[in-house]
This record gives sequence, C-alpha cells and structure tokens, in this order.
Amino acid sequence: AVVSTQSTGGEETISQPPSTGEFVECIRRHSQREIILFVLYQEVISYICQMVQRNIGDFVGILRFRLDRLIRLLALEITGSEDDLLGLCKVTPIQLYRVMSGLFGGVSPLSEVEDSSWDRRRRVDGVLNRVPPNFQVHVYAILNRCHGIRAGEHLLSSFPLVQEMTPGEPQFAVAINDWLDKVPSAQLRQLYIEVVVMLGSTLKMVSRLPDIVDLNKVLEGAMRVYNGGSGIQQNGTVHGGSIVSREFLRTPPTGKFGTLSYIIQAIAELQ
Repeated sequence: AVVSTQSTGGEETISQPPSTGEFVECIRRHSQREIILFVLYQEVISYICQMVQRNIGDFVGILRFRLDRLIRLLALEITGSEDDLLGLCKVTPIQLYRVMSGLFGGVSPLSEVEDSSWDRRRRVDGVLNRVPPNFQVHVYAILNRCHGIRAGEHLLSSFPLVQEMTPGEPQFAVAINDWLDKVPSAQLRQLYIEVVVMLGSTLKMVSRLPDIVDLNKVLEGAMRVYNGGSGIQQNGTVHGGSIVSREFLRTPPTGKFGTLSYIIQAIAELQ
C-alpha cells in the first residue's frame, strides 16, 4: 500500500508489516492533522486486512495501491463527490465495508461481462492499480520488439529492463506498476492496459513496430475508427491531458463493437 496526500505530494510506501506505533505515526504524518482523514486511513486499512484474510483472490492483479485515491473513490461511490470526506465518515462501518468489498471483488474491465457501467469499472480498476493476468508477459514481449512504450508523457524503456529482468520477476512488475502509476487518470490507465493486452496478444501478426510504441496514438486511432473515421471526439473529456470520448469509455472491451475491436484496427496502422 502507498500512503500519500495530494496536497503535499509526499508519499510513503508500506511494504512490510509495521508496528502499531509506526503505522499510526505514518498516517498521522500524511493526514496533516486532519482528524477525518486520520480516521479514514485507519478504518480503510483495517477493512482491507479483513478482506485479505477472507478472500485473497480479490487482490489478484493488484501489486499496490494508494490509500488517498482509494478513499476519494469511496467518497465518490457513496456520496457522489470524491471531496466529500465528511459524508464518507457518516456512513456506517458495515456500509463502508460492503462498498469496499464490492470494489475489490469487482469484475476486471477485460472480462466477458458487459453492462452500462464500464466507465465506472475502468475508474475502479485504475484506482486499485489492477492489471489482468499475464499483463507483465505482454509488456515484456512488446519491449522485446521495440525501444520502449509511451503512456502519455511517460516512457517505459526496454533498456535495461529486458536485458536484466524476466517477465515473471517481481521487480519487473514493480517497474511496470511505477510506470502506470504516473498516469493521472484511472480510466485512461485502464485503456492503456487494454491497448497493451491487445497488442501483446496479436504481436505475432504485427510485422514491424515503431521504435517507441505510443499508446496515445493507438487510442486516438481506435477512437477515430469508433467515430466513423471523422477524427472528431464526440462528448470528449480530458483524461491525463488526452481527450477521450465519453461513449468510448462507456463501451465494454469485448464484443463485435467493443473497444478491443477498434484498438486492433488501430494497431494495424502501426505497421
């Protein structure tokens, strides 16, 4: 878990079980004497510990997450505003636990299930830093064929990762997590993941990759196909500096008219 506060930009990683005193001091530093945030940090961590003990399977694909982003997601889910931390504090403990269980136990955006809430589901998985099975394998395979993968302004260079690590190595997963964690929009992060999974799955059919695989460029191509080749983003919204069609965000990944079908057409343009 990563404890961080947006107001200061500071962060602290909890990678080993701390003592009670160390943990309390950690969240005190990052709650900036805000009693509401101090209480929420403790409550959320406590429920996460209970959920891990009950069903560790809900945490598959999650390497680490940021508590401040999770708390704001909970506020959005329960009160309708990610800034309403006071409203979040007013819900009963059992209600908060149930909402958290639903978020961690939710279906990944790369599943076969289709409904009208894909924008929300991408936001949830993005906040939780969840990646699908074999994601690291797909990234490694792509890096073996190019010099790097760019997600927005952030480049994941093939050197020295491919030369010094294997796809199953924990440090390789950490490097990927750190790279994706720089993407400011949770929904955009998940769309990037969809592009990587599709490209990695069809890599044998791609004769040539550019030196730098630009995920934004692929997404733009996919949305251009989605909009009938007009290049106009209808009802676009800004995510991490990129304009993404709201309708595209709400589209399920799979199916004849799923986002993956448009992404694979955009991948063909890379060659």
